[in-house]
Amino acid sequence: MLRPYGLGMASDAIAHRYGFDGNEGSEVRHMCDRFGHLGVRSTFAANTYYPEISGGYYQNRAIYALIDDTLRFLAVLPVLWDCYYNSSNSVVPIEGEGQLLMDETYALVDEKGSQKGLLQIWKFHAGGGGRYYSDNVIFDFVLPRALTGELVDRIEQKCAVNGVRFRREASFEMD
Repeated sequence: MLRPYGLGMASDAIAHRYGFDGNEGSEVRHMCDRFGHLGVRSTFAANTYYPEISGGYYQNRAIYALIDDTLRFLAVLPVLWDCYYNSSNSVVPIEGEGQLLMDETYALVDEKGSQKGLLQIWKFHAGGGGRYYSDNVIFDFVLPRALTGELVDRIEQKCAVNGVRFRREASFEMD
């Protein structure tokens, strides 16, 4: 049975939390140390385990689009980190709507090109990582706390409207 693209599958789910639980890789810690001056670490874990689908695993890219759309609503635009970091006086392309990719790093900028934060999208590929990271694609943000709070609230609202389960996990201190 074919199903059209979109949200509302039984296993669509996003979890959110702040900080670290000790199961993160060293590169995640390094990112937060390097860009901590921009704000706080906040993650969204998008479920990839779909028992209703043969094979059991699926990345519903409509969840990526939901997160991306919410960023844009808040006037935060994703730019590939390599394009932004090495730009000096060159053109810096904003990523297309709904085009966020796993295993990429994005500078999050305002409409003038000033950096407001950072986003890495990743997944543990060889197991491990603890319960929160298992079977999830991680949207790993460093953003100002107030902006992060607004992002979390709006994503939770969008999930409620679109049939996506949303839960706030216990948060951990940034150390």
